[in-house]
Amino acid sequence: MDGVTMGTKNTNRIIIVGTCQYTSLGIASLLDYLFYSKIVFYKRFSDIEEGSNDFLTIAAIDENDITYDDVIYLKNRMKKNNCKNLLILCDTMLRSISQSVFNISCVYLRRNISLKELHPVIVDVLLHDHNENKLSLKPQLTGLESQILMMLSDGFTVSEISRIKNRNYKTISSHKYNLMKKMGMPNTRKSLSVLSLYLKSIRVPGEGNIAPRRYANSKERH
Repeated sequence: MDGVTMGTKNTNRIIIVGTCQYTSLGIASLLDYLFYSKIVFYKRFSDIEEGSNDFLTIAAIDENDITYDDVIYLKNRMKKNNCKNLLILCDTMLRSISQSVFNISCVYLRRNISLKELHPVIVDVLLHDHNENKLSLKPQLTGLESQILMMLSDGFTVSEISRIKNRNYKTISSHKYNLMKKMGMPNTRKSLSVLSLYLKSIRVPGEGNIAPRRYANSKERH
């Protein structure tokens, strides 16, 4: 269904992104109900042609099938228009990672939202220009916090990170507490384990499920 278009113009169209055909068609039927038929379907963000000028993008993201290229697309879109008129349907963990780790701010909705609940949100976005104050915002991780998070997810202990970074143990512990708080998660081993699994699920196409090292210099052993 990739690149399938309902409509002829390449501007003011709506893009639906998702690997689940039933979800995509359900959203399309809702848009059809709203008498909006300029719709293009893609399975993932990285499939969208560069320089597209779209009125609205709705993505139902499967947290088990996120690629590095998808994140890069969203980062580039952030630079271009701050992800205005972008709706992402996903679970809370992926939302926290997208916002706090990758600094992607847009309108986030839960993955299992009903079409009835989605309807007024789409209408609001179509009728109003969503400025930055209306977007779902969360405190962003600092560069050091992001590096610490990646190292923790790679299995490094606070003591090891303290030694590698040449920082006081209490300082690293404080950064760990702050980054978990920013992500809305308790500072526990279980939470860190779950977070680590999600980070590792972001895969490079063709390389299986691995966390791309390009986001942080995690293993800088001396």
